[in-house]
Amino acid sequence: MTTPFQLGNVCEDPERCDAIEEKGGDARESICPQCTVYNACQQRGFLSQPASLNRAKTQIMALPEIFFDPQYAEMAENLLKQMDDTERLCIIDRTQAFKLFPICEISNKILNEWSINWQGVALGNFAKALMHAVKINDIPHADAVKRIRSVVTAFEWQEKELIHQMCRVNVPGRIVKKGFIDEATGEQLARFSINFDAGTSAYIPLDDNASKKLTERKLPIHPLPSFALDENIKIVMSMQQAIQLGIYRVGTVKDIQRLPTISPDINWTYWHQLKFFFSHYTRDADAPIRWTGKKLMFWMPPVLHPYVKRLMLMSVNLSEQHLRRAFPDEKIEVRLSEPTTWVKGNKVFQIRTGFYPQKSILEYNDNLDFIGISKIGQRFFHGIYAEIEQDPNINHAIITYKSVAAQLSYLDRKENVSFVTHFQDLKGLNTAFEEANVVWIIGTPTLPQKVIWERSQILFGNDKEPLSYEEDTESEQYIDQRVQSVYEQSVTPKLARIVQNTKLDQLPNKKVVLLSSMALPQITDRKETILFDWEDFEVAGRLDKLPEVVTTREKFETERDNLTVETSREKVEYVLGCSSRQANRVLQKLRGGKPLRIPFREQIISLLTDGEKRTAELIEAIEGHPKAIKNELGRLVHTGDIVKVRWGVYTLP
Repeated sequence: MTTPFQLGNVCEDPERCDAIEEKGGDARESICPQCTVYNACQQRGFLSQPASLNRAKTQIMALPEIFFDPQYAEMAENLLKQMDDTERLCIIDRTQAFKLFPICEISNKILNEWSINWQGVALGNFAKALMHAVKINDIPHADAVKRIRSVVTAFEWQEKELIHQMCRVNVPGRIVKKGFIDEATGEQLARFSINFDAGTSAYIPLDDNASKKLTERKLPIHPLPSFALDENIKIVMSMQQAIQLGIYRVGTVKDIQRLPTISPDINWTYWHQLKFFFSHYTRDADAPIRWTGKKLMFWMPPVLHPYVKRLMLMSVNLSEQHLRRAFPDEKIEVRLSEPTTWVKGNKVFQIRTGFYPQKSILEYNDNLDFIGISKIGQRFFHGIYAEIEQDPNINHAIITYKSVAAQLSYLDRKENVSFVTHFQDLKGLNTAFEEANVVWIIGTPTLPQKVIWERSQILFGNDKEPLSYEEDTESEQYIDQRVQSVYEQSVTPKLARIVQNTKLDQLPNKKVVLLSSMALPQITDRKETILFDWEDFEVAGRLDKLPEVVTTREKFETERDNLTVETSREKVEYVLGCSSRQANRVLQKLRGGKPLRIPFREQIISLLTDGEKRTAELIEAIEGHPKAIKNELGRLVHTGDIVKVRWGVYTLP
């Protein structure tokens, strides 16, 4: 304090100020006036910030919630109010839609405080009912939410009392016969006093005139409209009053931490938060509210402060659909920034045939015990190993699932392999990324189911149609497109960040091979990105020849799409690489006739000639009813024509 504000206009006693504000108090009232540098702080310290920020052309803060969280309404008003006709442009960098929904918390500690300090009155009864509702385990989520909603509904008739009590403290005391007489005039100013349990006391003035005179003498007072002598009572007052009367000490952080917690804003109490939450999320099943054992957490839609006229959100993966869930009534414009220019020759090769979840790379038995790398995984790593062996001067890096990376020690031992790691362990690899010429990204990052479910509920929990969290057993993608969109928007930045770490825009001789078909903005859609099938790579034999093979394949695909009734059978055979019989069937179909039906048996055996296939793959490739195809699969297994490798996967004997 002897040389304050050497680090700028920051608070010189931040620990106590933060502690009192966490309790719902106001440091400007309870701590700042007693601070030894109070006057200097108003002129050039922390308390001068609002005035200086109003004059500043730019404010940079680590608190994006100030724009849309009612909790910070007063702060937003102080910081954003206009000193002239200039309109503020508010910017939030690197955000996701679910992060725009403020988190509200009511801790178990606060509920216990309410039940004890306000026992027998509205807030105490409300706390006990809420604790009873949240502390019942092993019931479905919808039932748990319904119990909490019912408590809020049941106490609506006491709303006014609840709001008042949440913003006040309830201090125990005793009325004693201890008055005060003005020695100069002989006038009695008080007949009774309140002895507080904390060891302090305050006079009860006889009237307003007595109150004024006692205050002029700097004596503690607290008016009471009615009371009884020697009565133990609870006295409701503001936290600031309790601090001024010496009931609460604020000399140290520990002193402050012993204080009860109150709502600092009478227009945005815990009650307001619960009411607003349940009015938005009207269905119990998908309402984003959780009891963690220590606190009740819930999310609410953002409410833009009236002073926020233009809000600019910057993000690599903020979809317009999700943005409109956060701000349904606002005018929204989406603008794409220009992509950074990659160094000439740098490329990304992205597979176009699937997300390749972990279970498609690894193989498990019927008991879900790991037994090795799957056939598709073996194909991938055989090709990667061959590419590593091609040129010892080209460095490679491999990023995949943790359990898959554990199986690749033979690749990690190669001298020209910079590292083999998994999606969750990328720290400290900046130099290794720079050394790698080819970065292989195998599969798509995953997130815990509860994270995806939670974010889906935040964004879509107020939809009329309930959310479905069911996954497709083959692809491990969510059937509900709303949930799938949340998954994709959550994973996209993880993949994009890995690609960015390779510094395609700064370093030469860089290639990224992405074995995941997830679309990455400004990566997948670039001309430098080549979409390929693994068969393309196997035909090419090496990465350098892959662009040529893809071009050839795309040429044939174009010719295939341009086949007409006038095309010759020989041309169809050449373009499709098929037999005369198959070419005739194609032409017959093009000419409007029904093609000759090829038995399921022949189609299944033909499809299995190049390796094992999943049921879904066979059904997609064969024309016919899925149930009939499944029946034929069962018959062929019974006759020994094909073999069931594991559940839903078949191959030839």
